Amino acid sequence: SIISIDYSSLEPRIILAAQGRSAPRDIYADVCDKEFAGKLTRLQAKAVTISLLYGAGEATIAKVTGLTGEELRAAIRGIMAFFAIDSFSSKLLEEIKLTGKIKNFFGRPLEVVDRRKLINAYAQSSAVDAAMLGFAGACDYIKSNGFKIDPIFDIHDALLLDVHPGYLGYIDSISKQCGRIVGLNDEFPVRSEEICYV
Repeated sequence: SIISIDYSSLEPRIILAAQGRSAPRDIYADVCDKEFAGKLTRLQAKAVTISLLYGAGEATIAKVTGLTGEELRAAIRGIMAFFAIDSFSSKLLEEIKLTGKIKNFFGRPLEVVDRRKLINAYAQSSAVDAAMLGFAGACDYIKSNGFKIDPIFDIHDALLLDVHPGYLGYIDSISKQCGRIVGLNDEFPVRSEEICYV
């Protein structure tokens, strides 16, 4: 069987972790509850969050969410507040003033030309490093236990495994290993699924 293991809402979790905050299991449901009292759907909260973290403007967010006017502006303000995007951006801008660049969560230096993309660059870079650390831990776990499971490759925040039928029962424990990332206190949630192909 080919099994995919991938992280749930990795970039938003990284942004919270960088501010010393723990993330709930379902970030988007939590945002809906805490910031919008259920007036925004989970799907809209997810779309606004991802759009803002990737540096999208108001027009793009309106297209992907269907929100307009004050409803759209309130959604953007709520997500900005939940993730403390303004204060985090200010911290990154201060870092650029002092050093000419920023460092991601794990200390890797990043040169950011477009300052509107500061959060995006930080989140993407940190997420890739987090995923690689989690996947390395899982691969070490597979190897040390002699499982008949071969890592095939990774795609950003997903790891594909070729799993002997007799070892499918170990996928949950391998997923837990992925969720334990060196340098991060919280266990990051991952999901696994079998990839069906013809």
